[in-house]
Order: sequence, then structure tokens, then C-alpha cells
Amino acid sequence: MAFEIVRSKNTQTCSLESNLPQGNLGAGAIHMLKVTVVESSDSSVRLRVEGRLTGPSIEELRESCELHALADGMRLTLDLGDVSFADAAGIKLLNHLRSRKVAILNLAPYLALQLRVAESR
Repeated sequence: MAFEIVRSKNTQTCSLESNLPQGNLGAGAIHMLKVTVVESSDSSVRLRVEGRLTGPSIEELRESCELHALADGMRLTLDLGDVSFADAAGIKLLNHLRSRKVAILNLAPYLALQLRVAESR
């Protein structure tokens, strides 16, 4: 497994690669999640999330949220327009983040439905 964080003044990109089998992808598949700071001020941060929210990438998103905003009490917004899939643990994290007042933008309709179903349980 390889993990890389690249930081500059206005951007942080996290990439996670794993050779662990995951669902229908099969053995040897690579799982990546990219988190980029697209907007930042003294009171808020907006992160763009790209890729699949599964397996080890779930913890990476949680850590990115803590690093950028939640620990400091800043308003955090996640742009999930480029998230292609989220497993049950990924949906659980998104529900947890929403309960902490994280704003979620550009959620794909199927992910929005999964969040509503998970909330109703």
C-alpha cells in the first residue's frame, strides 16, 4: 500500500493506493481518493473529493476533514461531485460528518438516496 500527501499553500492532495481486493474490483485493483482544498478562508474550508470512498480511503477522508476544519471549529464543505462510489462505511462517515454540520455539495442522486436510507435506520 502506498500513501502520498502533496501540500502547497492553497492545495493539499491526498492519494491512497492499495492492492487489497475490494468488492467487485478483484485482487490487484488500485483504490484512490483525492482530496483537494479548493477554497479556504479564516472561517471556512471547501474540499473537493474525487474517487471511491471505500476501504482505507474512508479513514483518509476523515483525517483530511479533521486536519482542515473540524478540529479548529471551522465551517467545512465537501464537494462530492467526483465521488464515483461509496460503500456502507463511506456512507456511515458521510452521515457522521453531516451530524457534525459539514455541508455536502454535488452529491450524486444514488449517494443521496443511500444517505437518506441510512439516516432512516
